[in-house]
Amino acid sequence: MGNADENMLLTSEELAHYVKVKRRTVETWRTRNKGPAYIRIEGGYVRYRLADVENWLNNSYRAGA
Repeated sequence: MGNADENMLLTSEELAHYVKVKRRTVETWRTRNKGPAYIRIEGGYVRYRLADVENWLNNSYRAGA
């Protein structure tokens, strides 16, 4: 069973704060399929699982030259 923190759900605003970008940037990533996986729950709310965000960040890592 996964860690409870991994299943924590973030709003777009919380994700933006977490990765230090504007909320609009997060929304643009989502519409262009560039950001982390998300879920859409009843009522049209969008949420991001922390584990998916961490996975996306790890896969986005680029070492400097």
